[in-house]
Parts: sequence; structure tokens; C-alpha cells
Amino acid sequence: MQPEPPSATPSDVLRRALDRERARRQKAEHLLENKSRELFDASEALRAAMDDLRRNQKQMIRQEKLASLGVLSAGVAHEINNPVGFVLSNVTTLADYVAVYQQGFDVIRTALGDGVAPAELRSRFEDFAARESLDYLLEDSVALLAETREGLLRVKEIVEDLKNFARADGVSKVEINVNESVRAALTMARNQVKYKCTVEEDLQEVPPVLGSVHRLGQVVLNLLVNASQSAGENCWIRVATYSDGASVFIEVRDNGCGIPPENLTKLFTPFFTTKPVGEGTGLGLAICHSIVEEHGGEISVDSRVDEGTQFRIRLPVAPAKQVTGADTSEDAALKTGT
Repeated sequence: MQPEPPSATPSDVLRRALDRERARRQKAEHLLENKSRELFDASEALRAAMDDLRRNQKQMIRQEKLASLGVLSAGVAHEINNPVGFVLSNVTTLADYVAVYQQGFDVIRTALGDGVAPAELRSRFEDFAARESLDYLLEDSVALLAETREGLLRVKEIVEDLKNFARADGVSKVEINVNESVRAALTMARNQVKYKCTVEEDLQEVPPVLGSVHRLGQVVLNLLVNASQSAGENCWIRVATYSDGASVFIEVRDNGCGIPPENLTKLFTPFFTTKPVGEGTGLGLAICHSIVEEHGGEISVDSRVDEGTQFRIRLPVAPAKQVTGADTSEDAALKTGT
């Protein structure tokens, strides 16, 4: 700061001081404006990056679903082909039976046209029924129709589970039973797993949780497929659900090759995989972790090399619904006069 000239009056000194203060303030305001603009631009860039991240995450989940469907497609086709095969066989047999029934009607129609006596009509029809084993055909027709209905319902169940699994949905804030997710996943993975492992189910009655049946089904399906891929001889997979009152648990356990300790901390890291190139994206468990967190839960793993692996999913129980208009104990006491 330069000293004031000897001839400067007090008003000159004050004016110059005010000018310097004004200049400093303008500079500070300009700097603050620039920083605010930079902060705003950075915030907008961060918001755009978060939007891109959310879109990419949804796309990754969708791609992982399609990858899982690709692995399971042959098995699902086989599961559909089995009931369709015996349904077609049953329909062919029933067509032959219908032709015999038509012949029986022709016997009755011809006898009525000839004006035969009722006793003769009965005799002709009984001869036809004995010759064509009509009682057996009627009994077998009932059984064939029941089997056919069961097969078609099985196909309907597989197609419905496939459609539900493939569709893109968010986490719906609705009450669901996790056993529905587990059963749908078991249906999808049935052919992938059954030729490799024995599957044990222990699905207990559990309270509802808030979330999406299909998204949780994707998690369980991924764990089932992983378990089957780590299977050795005489392998088994155990799927269990239970609750401690505050939380609902889903456990998928196997006696496969296990996971080395150095890999346990990396399991839920995106793109980490121990599978050969081309056989795994490294996104499956990362997406499972993300889905479980979206449901307000957590997923953990316990594994021993050459002994097996257990994944445990914990989900909070859905809060009790508020009952409006209900009498409190005090209100009830007042109304009853007690």
C-alpha cells in the first residue's frame, strides 16, 4: 500500500479507501461468481453422469438377464418339449378313441334306423363295447385328459415364469412372498441343475417383504446357476427360506469346489470373474448385490475350498399395515364404560 501524499485531505483518504474496498469487493464477487458457475457446471455434469450410470445399470441388468436366458434356453426348451411331447401323444390317442366312440354312435343309429327292439339294441351295443373294450377306453380317456391338462398347465407355468423373468421392471413397493421368487427361479433353472445336482428345498412360511418377485427371482436364479457350474460328483444344492421375525432370509448352499479366500472380497465387484474368457461377464453377482441393496437388504457369502459355498440374503420384513379407524384400548374402555 502506497502512503497517502502529504497534501491529501481526510476526505481524499476516505474516498481512496472506499475505492480500494469497492475494487476488492468487486474482485471477490467476480471470483465468487466464477466459482459458483464452475460449481453449477460440475453439479450438472455430475447429475448427467448419475443419469448415465442409472441407465447403464439398467442396461447391464437387462443384458445379464438375457445372458442368463441364453444359458438356460436349451434347458427351458427341453422343459417345454417334455410336456408338449406327451400332450401330443395323448391327443393322438384320444383322436383314435373318438373314432371308436363314433363307431358306437353309428351302431346305435343303425339299430334305431332298423327299428329293432330295445333288447336287440342293447345286445348289439354290448357286443360292440366288448369288442372295442369301450369301458377301458372311457376310463383311459379320463386319465389322458387329466394328464394333458397337467402338461399344458406345466407349459403355461414355464412360459409365465420365462416371461416374468425376461421383462424389465423396477423394484415395486408391494408386499411379496420370497418363496414365489425362489419357486420361479427353481422352475427356470430346473433343467440346468437337475442333471448335475440334487436340489433340496426347505421353504418355510415367511412374512412378506417389499420389493419385486422378478428381480429377487433373478438373484436366486443367478446363485443356482453358479452353484450348478461349480458342481462336482455327488453334488447337491440346498435352497432354504426362513424368518427371525424382523428379517426374511434366503439361503443357497452347495457342496461344490468352493471359493478361495483371496477372491471372497472381490465377488461382488463388477466384471470380476474366475470363469474362462467367454463364459462369464463378471456382472452376475455384482447385479445380485445391487438388487438386494435396492430391496433394503444385504447378501453375504461363506465358502470353503473343496467343501462348498453358502450365499445368504437378508431382507427386512414389510412394515405392518396401519389400521385406520380402529379403537384404541382407552377408546374401547370409554365406550364400554369400563
